[in-house]
Amino acid sequence: MSLRSDDLGVRVRTENPTDDDDNMPQRPASQLPVVIIQHAPHEHAAALRRALESQGIPSQVIQIYAGEALPAPEAISGLVSLGGPMGANDEIDYAWIRDELRFMKRVYDADLPIAGICLGGQMLARALGGKVSANPHPEIGWFEVSLNEKGSRDPIMSAAGTKPKFYQWHYDTFTPPPGAEVLAASSICEHQAFKIGKHAYGFQFHPEADSQLVDEWLQIEGTDEEILLARIAHHQACVQTPSEHLENSRTGELFSLSFVASISQLFQKENYAPVEKSYRDLYDGYRERATQVVLQFYGSHGEISPIAGRIERVVEIPRGEFLFLRESSGLIWPVRLDHVHAVEKLKI
Repeated sequence: MSLRSDDLGVRVRTENPTDDDDNMPQRPASQLPVVIIQHAPHEHAAALRRALESQGIPSQVIQIYAGEALPAPEAISGLVSLGGPMGANDEIDYAWIRDELRFMKRVYDADLPIAGICLGGQMLARALGGKVSANPHPEIGWFEVSLNEKGSRDPIMSAAGTKPKFYQWHYDTFTPPPGAEVLAASSICEHQAFKIGKHAYGFQFHPEADSQLVDEWLQIEGTDEEILLARIAHHQACVQTPSEHLENSRTGELFSLSFVASISQLFQKENYAPVEKSYRDLYDGYRERATQVVLQFYGSHGEISPIAGRIERVVEIPRGEFLFLRESSGLIWPVRLDHVHAVEKLKI
């Protein structure tokens, strides 16, 4: 990989297969897919799936609510269980909950990484011996989550800082299973995150939520009425208005993006390989000039995938460095720097 200057004096990266460069980007090693269990049509992985894709980590979405079968643990490299409008104790109405609880236990016993999100975090707690019950108040909107000492030392949990704001939409909460470490709390909910074993995490909040997903959820019929009724039944400090959801998304999604970048590292085989400072300077230059660029990264099947947009920032998390690229549609891609194949100015 080499650096050259274009006719405007901005350095860009170009492919040169004859170069012997120890700092070339990594082509991700092939691996089995990370299974993403989806519990409702609107509860998809959003920014988290983009973080997996941009690092070459294959994923397989199982729409368990539609009757799709779960794979054998031997056929996967990890598990993400998403949120949903049902409760983790509602197996009488949703028979697949029992199947997922058994599956989670098998995945955990196989020593595979797990990330349970909101309902998924509650189900992980149940699957491993914890409990799920009603929280004193719902938590709906963007709220600060405070990490305790263990959370501040944890490389996954600490990626967004010690007091990040995350999107929340829940009425129940988990009591972590025996042997688990509580990592974080909020003023409304005592248990916001736990870790059990080497790499199984349960989160009460929605780290996958970016501004687009929040807007999508607010468009669902009946959402305004649900928020209004929750504000009437509980103190308004725990339930934000729809306009507050959207306004707080602008800053909240930056915490989310750092966090999904960190979660994706649970499933990454390769350790981060630091890139040369000249590459970091190049990205910072594009960001400062708000330059439209085309960025190529190694996709989930080893292919080179292009995306176009503006680099919003470059962040460092405990297990690597990422850049955030915002497409014209508004979607933001978190891309690990050592998996960037090439970047150059968009030719219009």
